[in-house]
Amino acid sequence: PSAPLSLAVVIGLLALGLARRRRPRIARATARSAASLGAVVVVGAGSVISGCAVDPFCFSGCDEDRLDAAQADAGVTDAGGGGNTDGCVPSGDELCDDRDNDCDGRTDETFDLEGDPRNCGSCGHVCTLDHAFPGCTAGDCAVARCEIGWVDLDGVPANGCEYGCPPDGDELCDERDNDCDGRIDEGFDLTSEIAHCGTCDTQCQFPNGTPTCVDRVCRMVACNAGYVDADMDPSNGCEYACTDSGAETCNGADDDCDRVIDNGFDTTTDPMNCGACGRVCTFPNATGRCVASACTFGPADCAAGYYDVDGDPRTGCEYMCTPTGAADTCNHVDDDCDGAIDEADPMVGTSCGTATGACDTGTTACVRGALTCVGGVGPIAELCNAADDDCDGTTDESVPASPIPSVGDRCGATDVGACSYGMVTCTGGALVCSGAVTASAETCNGVDDDCNGALDDGLVRPAPATVPSCAEVRGICAGRTPTCRGAAGWGCDLPMLYQATETRCDTLDNDCDGTGDEGCLRALGTDTRIDTQTLQSETNSLRPVIVASGSNVQLVWTETIWRDPDFDARVFFSRSIDGGASFAAATRLNTTNGDTFGPQVLFGASNVLWAWADFRGGTGYREIWTRRSTDASGTTPAASEVRANASGATSTTDSYNVRIALAGSTIFATYEAFTASRNRHIFLTRSTDGGATWVAPVQVSTSVAAGFVAAQPRIATTSSRAYVVWRDNRSGSLDVYLRAWNVGTSAFVAAEQRMDTGTAAGSSSSFSADVAAEGTNAYVVWVDDRDRGSFDIWVNRSTDSGGTWLSSAVKLDGDPFDHDSIDPHVIAPDVGDVLVAWTDYRSGFPDPFVVRSTTAGATFSTAERVDTGTAAGASGSYDIAIAGAGNLVAIAWSDDRAGLLDVYANFSLDQGVTWQPQDYRMDSSTLGSSDSQEPTVAVAGSTVHVAWTDHRRGASCPSGTAGDPSCANGDIYYRRMQ
Repeated sequence: PSAPLSLAVVIGLLALGLARRRRPRIARATARSAASLGAVVVVGAGSVISGCAVDPFCFSGCDEDRLDAAQADAGVTDAGGGGNTDGCVPSGDELCDDRDNDCDGRTDETFDLEGDPRNCGSCGHVCTLDHAFPGCTAGDCAVARCEIGWVDLDGVPANGCEYGCPPDGDELCDERDNDCDGRIDEGFDLTSEIAHCGTCDTQCQFPNGTPTCVDRVCRMVACNAGYVDADMDPSNGCEYACTDSGAETCNGADDDCDRVIDNGFDTTTDPMNCGACGRVCTFPNATGRCVASACTFGPADCAAGYYDVDGDPRTGCEYMCTPTGAADTCNHVDDDCDGAIDEADPMVGTSCGTATGACDTGTTACVRGALTCVGGVGPIAELCNAADDDCDGTTDESVPASPIPSVGDRCGATDVGACSYGMVTCTGGALVCSGAVTASAETCNGVDDDCNGALDDGLVRPAPATVPSCAEVRGICAGRTPTCRGAAGWGCDLPMLYQATETRCDTLDNDCDGTGDEGCLRALGTDTRIDTQTLQSETNSLRPVIVASGSNVQLVWTETIWRDPDFDARVFFSRSIDGGASFAAATRLNTTNGDTFGPQVLFGASNVLWAWADFRGGTGYREIWTRRSTDASGTTPAASEVRANASGATSTTDSYNVRIALAGSTIFATYEAFTASRNRHIFLTRSTDGGATWVAPVQVSTSVAAGFVAAQPRIATTSSRAYVVWRDNRSGSLDVYLRAWNVGTSAFVAAEQRMDTGTAAGSSSSFSADVAAEGTNAYVVWVDDRDRGSFDIWVNRSTDSGGTWLSSAVKLDGDPFDHDSIDPHVIAPDVGDVLVAWTDYRSGFPDPFVVRSTTAGATFSTAERVDTGTAAGASGSYDIAIAGAGNLVAIAWSDDRAGLLDVYANFSLDQGVTWQPQDYRMDSSTLGSSDSQEPTVAVAGSTVHVAWTDHRRGASCPSGTAGDPSCANGDIYYRRMQ
């Protein structure tokens, strides 16, 4: 960089101000390495891709005319410079013709007879070889390379590439020289290969058999499982489907595969195969025999202790009996094993029983081996009939273990709803249903009072005023009717748009308190021009930055003075101490001439600090300069500026792109600077006295790779940490890196840590990083093209003050289709809360989208579009900015919905949960008449402050001044929402 270069940079910035356009869609850059170095590649409009040369054997001078070689060499030039006394007459440049054409005393000196195929060994000896591109080696013609389809097989140059053979890849068994080595089918063994036995592609195969190739002949070596070569004829393979299982058995199968089934078995006498294989002669408790192919047995075949009493062979010896030798009694035993039991007991026929209650006497009989009283009336189970049925002297008792039937059973019509069954009791000699609950009239109580299977049906709705939850009729709660809530009784549902605390600004009384949109913000008045320190036609103001603290507002920007002799770019600021109601006259911050760029501002512990990059002093490179106030509102700047990089590695190199942040009482400044002709690094410096002095800068990025470029530093701080994030090209493509500084120990927490984890370093392009922090939480967002090549928004986070980070970054923009998302911004307005905003192309033209997390980034909400004044993708939204404090979050952007760009904003009163259904236009110029862009936003208390660069005066240039650059100048405008 030099002084002229700084002027070129100014002109480039002016070009930004001149731009009046609808921004194009993003064009993906495939040459990431060039993008990472900031390289620009220009291809001439006339560039074309040439086709093949006409003469493929021509090496040089192919389309030049030969010089006339017939001129005579008249002699040698006089070396003494006295003229051509020796008679040599120059005929032009030297030709290969054994003459001194240029009269320098040498012949053919510019020709290589050892290596020129057009003059190989001697002038005019042109190497021409059949089917070859010629070469010349040591004065002899040689083959440089063969034409396609020809091979120099014998290595003799004289006959060129003599072997015609189109290359066909690896050698195949097809009687062709596929690899053009002069041999056919090498590598294939026709004597033993099954696939090529005797000749190529002769496949050895035998039905149901295993083949082999021996001495070029196919042979069968074995049969497949389940097959046998019964006829010993290999031509039909193993033709007999049979599995040899050993010795033959009687099973209807050829077990030994001799083509004879069940040989060796006699089914006429074999009790194991009687009449048929597998038919075994078996009888219960008897040994069976096979006679004339039929099974039979006799009394002698019964097993010991068993007798054939029924004579039925199907039951065998069915009667098991052991003779006792005694007289037969009623003992359920066949004492004499004659098949009759208990036929002679002496007690049978005697009187028995009782006459108590309902009972009467009977006669003794032997029943199933026991003497039983029959023929009388005996006791039965007690019944509910006012009688002593069990003859125990008690009537209608129902006690375990012999209760009266039905007593204790459930009774009643139903147990549906409020109804329930009762229990049957014996009362007065009759069964009675006791304790049943029956249906009643239905009421709103969550109970099926009428027991019809439906709760609270057929009810008469009461008047709303009689129901406490329906009595509220203000706001959107008006017009509700009571509904039955079951056990809770009658009540009213809240409307869908109801909010306990009103955060939705839609002119409705959403919390039903009688007041609509309380706490909602409105854009106050009209916008105000801030850069009023010089004539409007002489300035071009751009790139504003705004911050706010309480009622104090600071606004800083870059401004060029068209009619200033030095044509300098300068830094100005203005401030408000009444919450933006009024602003003081703009004040210039840099007191020395020299281009200044990229101003930044922050509220310190008890003052205000400004910082920028400055070309002052004719050094030819930028330096980082700061200026501070002597009061908390920034009303009185210090008398002079302080250079922040006055010592250290960047004191004499180009330093710029500064960002500043406050950690407790320490102010940090980070910037990028050249350390070598092609290397850029990120640096960090700090001040503990409000910017009065700065310590020597420390280098943040540590890569030593040649051509290393670290750029776009961003910084976020907490009371104990300063987090610096940037993108660099150390791994070939772009990655995002972070380094954390411990405020207490004044040292880095660790080495750089790569944020775009989950993929290999340098495997994708990651850039446009931003960082936010609160408490022990830190968040980094960036643009990344790892997912199918589209640009997406990714996040990484730390919950331990930068000690550890996610091993795999998380994608935020959430759309399943390929689309571009760019320009991410992140804020952390409260503990565990974080919001990320970006520009999203999923719907066509770009829209601003936001996600939020209340779990320190562990989970995020679904992405929400906030340019709610248009349909998705209907207009282009650019230059988004986001800020927040407490529950108030605001986003501003430039929007071309009316043609040219206007500034719009939206806000949330519940930290991003609810965005307003209608966005707010901030600039008051005629809609769509000029570009308003580059918005910056700050939030303090319940006020949103928005400033931007405005080109409205370019729409009304005086007649005849259309070419005057002042017609495109920008101004700084401001408006607040409160």
